[in-house]
Amino acid sequence: MRGQISACQQGLKFHNDPGRCAQPVKPENLHLTLRFLGAVAEDQMAELCSRLATVEHAEFELQLQGFGYFVAPRIVWLGLKTPQPALQQLVESLEGEVAKALPEQKSGSDNFIAHISLCKNAAVLPESTSCAPIHWIVDEFTLVQSINTVDGVTYQVLQRWPLNLLAKPVP
Repeated sequence: MRGQISACQQGLKFHNDPGRCAQPVKPENLHLTLRFLGAVAEDQMAELCSRLATVEHAEFELQLQGFGYFVAPRIVWLGLKTPQPALQQLVESLEGEVAKALPEQKSGSDNFIAHISLCKNAAVLPESTSCAPIHWIVDEFTLVQSINTVDGVTYQVLQRWPLNLLAKPVP
């Protein structure tokens, strides 16, 4: 799937100006953030992981297609063709468990826009884009730590939780 997303990323046409996508996101860094936590104290990690392990949700499919642009951070992104109730339900379940483990954290689900960042520091949304729909079977969620390095951000998976095949699917 990362290969398909990378192909969409490489197919972005910035009005014959390749410099308009100043920082393409590396294929290994492509991800969809369900909840940004920021810094979490070491003594809160065990409770957070314990809470996240209680989330029960069925696997579901996303269809990625269509580009968007966040003006202030200047990010071009790949989004969903249509809203997905199953994804929203997972986000809300995670939000509930994060609130229990980290009560000082402000809710993150109010402004949730499902997207995969493709390009940072882009001057504009590409004028010409084409991307075949990408089907993604969501069968797990992860807790990931972002690490700033001299070569940019890298992501380290701290823990994975599979979605349950037997859980009741979202109608």
